[in-house]
Amino acid sequence: MQKEKEDIMREKRMYADLLEIGYSHEEALKIIKGKTKRKTPLNQTIFNMLIEIGIPTNVDGFRYASEAIKLLMENENMPITKELYPTVAKSFNTTPIRVERCIRHGIEVAFCSGDVEVLESYFKNSYSFKKKKPTNAEFLTTVAYTVKLKLEE
Repeated sequence: MQKEKEDIMREKRMYADLLEIGYSHEEALKIIKGKTKRKTPLNQTIFNMLIEIGIPTNVDGFRYASEAIKLLMENENMPITKELYPTVAKSFNTTPIRVERCIRHGIEVAFCSGDVEVLESYFKNSYSFKKKKPTNAEFLTTVAYTVKLKLEE
């Protein structure tokens, strides 16, 4: 019963976020129910996971983290500061420092107001609640690895 309530609340948050970033009512419902072809399975999985973790879609860190996770899935050994941030920055016509800061802000929002059980389920091995939140590198690599595992199922 509790799990069903959490799922409903998660869908409501996702719906509100989708409307806020410009999706129509019909498109938002299709995305939530998984009946859309607009996003590839990779993009949809990353989108769903970031929403579930608690990063709001209206912060730039959501878009930057999504792109960074895709790049990390292509090259797991990509240096975060030297290559990943500059590559993401180039994609969005911004600076690497802004990319790093926006991703960090998105993580902070998620870890301050997100569902503790969801966060613990994803970050139990790389995240210590005493530390408050993972580093950007820990966050991005953990999500990339988890997405990769989900897509292999």
